[in-house]
Amino acid sequence: MSLADDIRKYVCNQYINPARTQKQKQVTISVCKVHDEMGLKQRCGGQRYQAVSGALRTNKFETLQRVHFIKSVGTPPNEYLTFELL
Repeated sequence: MSLADDIRKYVCNQYINPARTQKQKQVTISVCKVHDEMGLKQRCGGQRYQAVSGALRTNKFETLQRVHFIKSVGTPPNEYLTFELL
């Protein structure tokens, strides 16, 4: 599994699924928080904020998780991505 797939799976389990369970219509994800929670600095030997942002801003993520990208605020590492849950 690629790093991007690991990131998408993590976000699904930690953010998307809980938001669906709570009947939320949108979820906002902090790139920095996902990066830190996954330990990507230690795991990959450097800062991988762009990898987090890039993995989530793909058609693959939207299709697999049944979400629609709404907006991005800020730039990595201080980027927040908002998705509509379909």
